[in-house]
Amino acid sequence: MKNMQKLSPCQGVCELDLRDQCTGCLRFLSEIAAWPGLTAAQQLTLMDELDRRRLQQTAQSRVITS
Repeated sequence: MKNMQKLSPCQGVCELDLRDQCTGCLRFLSEIAAWPGLTAAQQLTLMDELDRRRLQQTAQSRVITS
């Protein structure tokens, strides 16, 4: 039997900013709380959204440091 890892965006940082957004995985507190009840498809959709957030965050930090 294959050992399947559970899908999780958690980065092990788990610190919330003033907007209740985790500075590690970029999920909002409501998304973190909802995660266990999401279907696999919903989790994948959120993972895609987190990738977009990460790209946006990277683009914004490049503008600020330029």
